[in-house]
This record gives sequence, C-alpha cells and structure tokens, in this order.
Amino acid sequence: MNKKVYYLFLRIFVVFMCYSAISFGNIDLVFAADALKQGMQGSEVSELQVRLKEYGYYTGEIDGIFGYKTHMAVMDFQFDNEVEPDGIVGADTINCLKNFRQANVVSRSKPVNRFGQQIVLYAKKFLGVPYIWGGRAPTGFDCSGFIYYIFLKQGLELPRMADGQFEVGQWVKKVDLQQGDLVFFTTYEQGASHVGIYIGNNSFIHASSAAEEVTITSLNKPYYQDRYLGARRLTY
Repeated sequence: MNKKVYYLFLRIFVVFMCYSAISFGNIDLVFAADALKQGMQGSEVSELQVRLKEYGYYTGEIDGIFGYKTHMAVMDFQFDNEVEPDGIVGADTINCLKNFRQANVVSRSKPVNRFGQQIVLYAKKFLGVPYIWGGRAPTGFDCSGFIYYIFLKQGLELPRMADGQFEVGQWVKKVDLQQGDLVFFTTYEQGASHVGIYIGNNSFIHASSAAEEVTITSLNKPYYQDRYLGARRLTY
C-alpha cells in the first residue's frame, strides 16, 4: 500500500471516530445510538461514575454497574443542567458532562424530590393498564396494588392496602405537594380507601375503578376534591 492510500484510510478512520464518540478528559462515551442507561455495565459506566463523583453527584462505589444509584445521579445532573431528566446518558448529557462548570448549575429556590420524579416517570409507563380488584402486577392493578408495585420496583416495600400506606412516611400539606407524594381519599369506606401518586400540576396518577384503568386525574375534580383525606411523602 503506498503512502497516499495509507493516509487516505487514516483520515477516513479519524473522521469516523470523531462522529461516533465524544471524549471528555480521559473518558470516551459512545454517542446517542449506544447511550448508557440502567442495566448496562462496563468500563464506560465506571468512567461515568468517576466523573459524576468528581462533580458531586454520585456517592456509590465505582463498580461499572449502571444501577439505581447511578441512574439517580445521572437524573440529578441532568436536572441541574436543564437536560430532560430521563436517567439516560445520550448526546445532550455527554455534552453537558464534557463542558460542565459548577457555575453553570441552575439555581433553584425549592428543594427537588428527585426520588419522587423517578416514581412519577416509572408510574406513567403503566398508563392504560386495566383496573383489576386485588391486582398488583402489570397485568392489572387496583389502587393500592399499583402503589405497592411502583414503590417496590424502586426499592421500597410498602403495606399492601391503602389504609396501611396512609400510615407510612411524612405528612404533607396539600399546598406543599411534590411529585411522587401519595395522595389519599375516603371513597367506599371511612379512612384511606383510595390512593394515587401526585405528578404535578394539581394532578395524580392512579388505578381507577371508574375509568377501569391506570389514568391521570385532576385533584380539582369535584369527586376527589370532596373526598381528599391527605398526603404522605416517602424518601429512599
């Protein structure tokens, strides 16, 4: 192979590598087509954990496993840098990691319940799942079974029934509701007999017997407004 052909192939290879990856510091992360996300593992995840720890977002071990703690650290970083907090390390997140400066972090007046945000994101995946009395699986949920399942998958095992769930966590005033808070109602019997998850904008997601599915409802709806009992906040 002559020198001209060699250098031509070399230039093509360099251009290809520049388009397929972004490097920051000593870290190389594959571009959006192979974004890093929960469930993955390897050296790229280790390098991500190192950088997040350096920036003050990750406190776990550098184990190369993209688990729950790494996922939440990524979401915290995304939220502070005005990237959609989906926990997936794609092109926008990599670019922010590459150009991160502490001074760029958005100042926020109220503390953010990141665990609550994660709960809401996960709960919305089950919109439209049928309502089934006694159900607590993706094939069908009742109201408290839906709550039980969502929180269990995020690492918290709650009481199975709404009245038991009403006894867990910290009491929250209605005016102070945040994403992920549990909202309770008195419906077919006295006390906490219906429960949902507050998602923001004065709305909550729940397994509704009336709608016959997992749905989103406004707290301003007269039926729920009249039967509102209270709210609880859980932390991981």
